[in-house]
Amino acid sequence: MDIAEILILHKNHVVDEWTRRLRTEVSPCFAARPIEEVAAAVSEAADANFEVLVNGDHSRIDTFIKKMGRVRSRAAFSLSDVQKAFELYRSILMPLLVKTLDRDALVGRLDGLNLCLSYTIRRFTEYFQLLHERETEGYAHALEAEVERRTGQLRESENKFRDLAEKAPVGMYLLQDGVFLYVNSRLAEIQGYTTEEITRKLGPRDIVLPEDWPAVEEYIQRRIAGEVQSFYSEFRTVRKNGEIRNVEVYSSSTTYRGKPAVIGTFLDNTERKRTEEALKNSEKRYHGLFENLRDGFAAVNMERKITEANPSFQAMVGYSREELSEMTYDAITPAEWHVFEDKIVAKQVMKRGYSDVYEKEYIRKDGVVFPVEVRAHLKRDEDGNPEEMWGFMRDITERNEAEKALRDGELKYRTLFESSNDAIFLMRNDRCVDCNSKTLKMFRCTKGQFVGRRPYAFSPPLQPDGSESSEKAAAKIRAAMRGRLQFFEWKHCRPDGTVFDAEVSLNCIELEGKPILQGIIRDITKRKEYEEELRNKSLALEDANAALRVLLQQREMDREELEQKILHNSKELVFPYIDKLKQFRLDARLRSYLGVLEANLKNIMSPFVHQMTSININFTPAEIKVAHLIRDGKTVKEIADMLGVSVSAINLHRQHLRNKLGLNSVKVNLRTYLMSSFPQ
Repeated sequence: MDIAEILILHKNHVVDEWTRRLRTEVSPCFAARPIEEVAAAVSEAADANFEVLVNGDHSRIDTFIKKMGRVRSRAAFSLSDVQKAFELYRSILMPLLVKTLDRDALVGRLDGLNLCLSYTIRRFTEYFQLLHERETEGYAHALEAEVERRTGQLRESENKFRDLAEKAPVGMYLLQDGVFLYVNSRLAEIQGYTTEEITRKLGPRDIVLPEDWPAVEEYIQRRIAGEVQSFYSEFRTVRKNGEIRNVEVYSSSTTYRGKPAVIGTFLDNTERKRTEEALKNSEKRYHGLFENLRDGFAAVNMERKITEANPSFQAMVGYSREELSEMTYDAITPAEWHVFEDKIVAKQVMKRGYSDVYEKEYIRKDGVVFPVEVRAHLKRDEDGNPEEMWGFMRDITERNEAEKALRDGELKYRTLFESSNDAIFLMRNDRCVDCNSKTLKMFRCTKGQFVGRRPYAFSPPLQPDGSESSEKAAAKIRAAMRGRLQFFEWKHCRPDGTVFDAEVSLNCIELEGKPILQGIIRDITKRKEYEEELRNKSLALEDANAALRVLLQQREMDREELEQKILHNSKELVFPYIDKLKQFRLDARLRSYLGVLEANLKNIMSPFVHQMTSININFTPAEIKVAHLIRDGKTVKEIADMLGVSVSAINLHRQHLRNKLGLNSVKVNLRTYLMSSFPQ
């Protein structure tokens, strides 16, 4: 029975046993799957092994490996599970082969089985590694694309802001840590400086009149502390030439590069102050300013009825001047803002004559509710009694949407950054500037321990190849900064001294217009342990197979030696006497017994010479060996090498065989004759 018949005959048994043991002995992931699904996969694997063992065709096992790779994430089996599964197949099939095959066939089939399973496990390892690399590369590309998109948005936003700021008719500034990080040309012009003389060199204290500085400093501190998001203030400044100017400032709290900052507009209202004085005597000039004011303006009497509204305010709320004159201020304000605004009027406007800039909402005529920024002023009559309130309003819908979009984008990136299963860190000038929580968990340290240090500080002095960690890491960093993606294995060391294996990728990206190095670290300690275990088992298996082959070869040599002795002794010690007995005159009965004796001796000896010596007992042991090898298809040189004799000696044996078989005068191939006359 050959290997194909064995596999076909016992397929159901092998599949059933393999399925049962997979679910009970290997891994919980197999037990968790439906038994029909596991049985179908096992049957497909058995068929693929059949093609390898019988036909030498690896295509079906390759197809099976790719199929298992596609369902790996759903089935959650590991490379170690695969190796254990195919070890089960070996343990199930080997007893069947030992029981069914003879010794000669068994050695070859065991070698074939080992090669088949070694190929399968190796291909699984390669394919799983390929899938892992693809997943890592896909994640890196997605993260890089997101960073590039965010960077483009920030760059576009910055360019728009800068273009708008430089063209703005009012001064604009960005203040952080008491220093102007940015001022536009208009603000520099107001103060009589160039932008270079102010930017990153001067702060508010350098330009505010000393008498006004305490109040200005209080406003700045309140904004930075988060007590107010935005406010309006007026104070006096000193120009470079010593001239005193009146200015008004609209400012809001913000965050710039992770730190609190203040952004605002800076308007020189010196002339306006003079104009306001002149407006008391010139209604025409007042009316022109009123009508052309870009912000909304409205006046209400102390009963909160609207008495005046400029065109900007009319356009803002969608009502005409006549319609507004019939309405109260509360009618265009959502009810939930009434109490809040009453407190502003009572605590700020009525006490000091104006309010801080505050935010609220209006109801447009079409029912749409929109956000505004408001500052209120109190107008008193000649006797000092409150007469009416003026309000300056600005629609901040677009500004709020832009701020929300920026916050949402930042949240999306931060979520992606923090939810990754790999350690991710950002590095500038070979020092870490940020990392996600997985990094801290992997290295078992705090963010303060990691950020600000060189990543290779978390490494042993030497890597497995003997190179110094610091020098090798520096070379990898330089290559990555030159734009070459680096992907390599690395030994890392935690602060507690434990060492672990990792896969590291380094990629240079651009953030805020500057190059920054992004690193991704994956802990592969478990994978390394599985690979080492697999290598050790493969070596042990090879040693066991080699020992088994040596034992079988020795047994074969002992058997052949015994057969040769039996044949030789029979030829020298038994058959000569039988021939002598034949020379005597024996009666018919004794001659019949003698013939039976000779025939039975030959039948007893025939298994030793595989039918050949039962036909021609005069073959020598050496000739019998040569005849066997010729019949098996061995060449003269191969036979000489196997028996350790010369080629001419083998040719002489071939001639003796043809003489004894009577083939000297017949044109027939010796191997063909031996195969047809003395089959195995």
